[in-house]
Amino acid sequence: MKKQTEKKRERSAAGALGKLLLVMMKAAPVLFAANILLSVFHGVSFGVETMMQQRFFDKAVDAAGGETGILQAFLALAFLGITNVACQVLNGAANFLPGVVEGKAGAHLSRLIHEKIARLDPVVFEDTEKLDDINKAEQGKDSAFWYVYNVIAILTFYIPYFAFMGWYLFSLKPILASAIVIIFLPTALAQLLRVKVFAHLEDDSAPVRREYEYYETCMVGREYFKETRLLGGFFYFKKLYQETLVCLQKLRFKATMKANLFELSMRVLTVAGYCGILWMLYDALMKQEVTVGAFAAVFNSLGMLYSIMEEVICRHMAEMAQNTGSIRNYLNFLAMEERAGQQREAPGWGDIVLENVSFSYPAGNMEGNRSIGKSHSKEEKHSKEEKHSKEEKQFKEEKQFKEEKHSKEDGTAEPVKYAVKNVSLTLRKGETLAVVGENGSGKSTLIRLIAGLYLPGEGSVKKNGVDTRELAMGALTARTSAVFQKYQRYQMTLAENISISDAAADCGKARLDSVCEMAGTEAGAFPRGYETMLSREFDGIDLSGGQWQRVAIARGFFRSHDLIILDEPTAAIDPYEETRIYNRFAEIARDKSAVIVTHRLGSVKLADRIVVMKDGEAVQTGTHEELIAREGEYKRLYEAQEQWYSETASALLLPLK
Repeated sequence: MKKQTEKKRERSAAGALGKLLLVMMKAAPVLFAANILLSVFHGVSFGVETMMQQRFFDKAVDAAGGETGILQAFLALAFLGITNVACQVLNGAANFLPGVVEGKAGAHLSRLIHEKIARLDPVVFEDTEKLDDINKAEQGKDSAFWYVYNVIAILTFYIPYFAFMGWYLFSLKPILASAIVIIFLPTALAQLLRVKVFAHLEDDSAPVRREYEYYETCMVGREYFKETRLLGGFFYFKKLYQETLVCLQKLRFKATMKANLFELSMRVLTVAGYCGILWMLYDALMKQEVTVGAFAAVFNSLGMLYSIMEEVICRHMAEMAQNTGSIRNYLNFLAMEERAGQQREAPGWGDIVLENVSFSYPAGNMEGNRSIGKSHSKEEKHSKEEKHSKEEKQFKEEKQFKEEKHSKEDGTAEPVKYAVKNVSLTLRKGETLAVVGENGSGKSTLIRLIAGLYLPGEGSVKKNGVDTRELAMGALTARTSAVFQKYQRYQMTLAENISISDAAADCGKARLDSVCEMAGTEAGAFPRGYETMLSREFDGIDLSGGQWQRVAIARGFFRSHDLIILDEPTAAIDPYEETRIYNRFAEIARDKSAVIVTHRLGSVKLADRIVVMKDGEAVQTGTHEELIAREGEYKRLYEAQEQWYSETASALLLPLK
């Protein structure tokens, strides 16, 4: 099935070119058309210059022999000069325009890839292979313009030039026209091999490249450097970075050597053919089959013919061959399956009903795990050093292992590992639901299903009677707000950090003051109030973890919503302050649906109902009083944490209704 999917996603070079041509034309249609016309005239002008050279040499010989006047020789020289000037002007224009078009086309290509990412199903970012595809697409995007430019140059400059020269040489002596084929064929074969070699290289190097980029971030990334320096992890990550970088270099070196050795052998044949052509030209002159002017012009142009042929094959076609794989990856990414559903107005807010919902992450990823392009099993860690020494073969074996690791030796498939399994519950309109459980119990996955970020593998999630599969992401999230434990720290002003959750809404001071009060932060504590830049990198200030968390909570409160989700947003805040925030939250959650995920069970008393997750299943449901009164998972967890909370802190909790 996987092979069939891969075959379906593969696109031919012609298909890739057609797609990219449309993109370029849309980005800069006038400049694009002008570049094509200039390129055609530019190519033909070199052929015309060769003819003008023959005419001048013949007239000069005739004038020296007294067969014609000196004026005709001067006129021929004038035409040759005009042709040469025209060639240089066209050459300058042809070299200038692509740089202008590149800026416009590059921006358009970037927009396409970002728009595509926005339309993908969020679960894609849990899939290692899909992350590799995104990485490959980024590489392909950077090469896309020059890929198209090279193809256009071949079609509009080189082919007209070679066609003109072929006709000219054939008119002098038919056998001379074979010069183009003799020069072209061997080197072209070398580039066909290069296409294949570098396409395989891109597939093999993408996961390795993602690894070393991740290790590089761990060493020097702003969010990592404090812990990395404090714990002395820099040299550990440096070692991993160097190992993966060496491995990538070995893959590239092996591919480059293979392609270049074959190309060298083809060049030897080309040089031999070039020498043969010179002999044929000399023989034709001795037999008076061509004039002295034709001999001089052709002899002079053979060097240019050879250099232009070498340029188109060894430079442009080589670049195309090297980038064809990454370009195809870019287009395959744009053709990747998107999140289904209709981008229509969201249904009126009502109950959210989960019926026998089950969900499993892509192979190798469980809840909370983010792969960086490799498996982290003990076997792979144990063989890490060996892996980096076996170059391309080992990576192919690893890829095969990833494809087969979910099958048993007897050929039967392993049981699916569910992050959420057979959960049925209803979040009623205006109800506050708390989701509790140990790490890995499925809490975060469950709320992503409730919010519509993830679609269930089995069962259904319905919002006011409409299945989430039928709605696009925009419709599902239109009236939903959330605060996650792993919140974002935007390098913008305080006001922008808060209002970004609802950019189209009114961002007046009164509204900002209201949400900041709910989140337990005050603009007056910042040097420039709401205009304070929250980034030292942009001449601003940095915040503590707790302060950033309050800003993130304010951001969630700022968004107009009917459903709000708090996924452990107070982890960096002490229990007393957490209690105050939840009391404020209780006020704004009136008549709205709310979901709270937390490890601190002392804070869930304000919820109307509590769902207890264990091993992906909802093992208990009820109020705090109901659950604490009977033996079960909730009582066990609560009693284990009871010592964390004082009676005073518990007394601060206000009833929601």
